[in-house]
Amino acid sequence: MTNAEIIQQGLALLGEDLGQPLSLDEGGVCALEFNEGLACTIELGDADGSLFIHGQLLTAPAEGREALFRRALTLNLYGLQTGGGAVAYDPDADALLLCHRFPAELLGPEQVSNLIGDFVLRLDALRARLRDQHPDAEAMVPHGFAPGQLA
Repeated sequence: MTNAEIIQQGLALLGEDLGQPLSLDEGGVCALEFNEGLACTIELGDADGSLFIHGQLLTAPAEGREALFRRALTLNLYGLQTGGGAVAYDPDADALLLCHRFPAELLGPEQVSNLIGDFVLRLDALRARLRDQHPDAEAMVPHGFAPGQLA
């Protein structure tokens, strides 16, 4: 079974749980959006077929960026708070993201489905944690996908 097939089967399992068919598009991407602007993107890596998952935590504020970035980077320490993922800054979106890469060859479809579910829960928890620590947090929470944000 190829890495793409493993990821497709994992998405199909997750889709069954969510009551909605899920699959990678022709570009190897699947975008999921949940309540309150919580969204993530699942991608098949071109070079090695890895499973990439990323989601926006918060839009970077005009003021207080240094304190927010310090808190966000602290979450990366040893990967304990991020589940082995990384908090990163996307300059194009001016936003903090949670990103994770999994070698698909080490995964089965059930693991892919579970990893995506776990990622979404962690994304939501970290987003709430960062939002609760910043006074302008409501304005920073993403509200769905911006046009052209996803490839």
